[in-house]
Amino acid sequence: MSDWRTIGQAFHALLKRAREGGELAPAWADFARAAEATRGRPPMHLLILLDCIAELERGAGGRALVILEHGCGAGLIAMYLLALGHRGVWGVDVGGDMAAQNRILREIHGIHEARFSIYDGRHLPLGDGAADLVFSQQVLEHVTDDVIDAYYAEEARILRPGGLAYHQLPHRWGPYDSHSRTWFLHWFPKPVRMAGYRALKRNPDYLARIMHLRAPGAHFRRARAFIGPVRDLTVERLTRLPDMASYEGSARLRRMIHTAVRVPLLGALAGFALKRLAMLDTVAVRR
Repeated sequence: MSDWRTIGQAFHALLKRAREGGELAPAWADFARAAEATRGRPPMHLLILLDCIAELERGAGGRALVILEHGCGAGLIAMYLLALGHRGVWGVDVGGDMAAQNRILREIHGIHEARFSIYDGRHLPLGDGAADLVFSQQVLEHVTDDVIDAYYAEEARILRPGGLAYHQLPHRWGPYDSHSRTWFLHWFPKPVRMAGYRALKRNPDYLARIMHLRAPGAHFRRARAFIGPVRDLTVERLTRLPDMASYEGSARLRRMIHTAVRVPLLGALAGFALKRLAMLDTVAVRR
């Protein structure tokens, strides 16, 4: 049995080895073993992503899917998918250094394309209609207003018709902000919010630079306008009780939510409220 923390530790050990020029095979074997141990019981935050992959594979006729993580950080999730056998993974981010990730692709998997790259936030490094799936997890809240439309437009450009765009994102109406570790403060106008962050010593300048929470409707409007019809899977996520070994939040609260949304009538009311307060999970289908 493996949890996401164990997978993360194995990944960072692998990345460190790649950056330092060490032998990769033993470190990759450790990482792949940790990833494989979750097959059939994946971490909660990857359930819908893996559902999307399974849905697309059923119609792919055995062809390897092209999957782009749009805002991949160091590439943990993309590498996890690769460890599970999904060889068509790509990853982009706006900062960092992807040399180590590409070394892993070359030396372990014989993939010589530089599939991990830094980009300008406006132009994705894939051709029109090249991707089956593009996804981001807790990325859109960091995208600035000047490039937010380009973020969605580029996803639409690279997706083939019928391809999927999966997004998981916190939003303005969620009561808790994990980045500032505060309740409700982000609901207030910016001057009040910044004063609160200063009083709580939450590094307001940094938060002002990286946090761009928007109302849920802003995401739905852009996803529909640029990509296509959107399925809101937030309540579906909440009805699925995760493997608690991979759950990083309050297990007790998570079980209470799971129970509440499954009770007749109460579940409908709870789902209505939670769709407006919980982190969103949506899938848009490229028209």
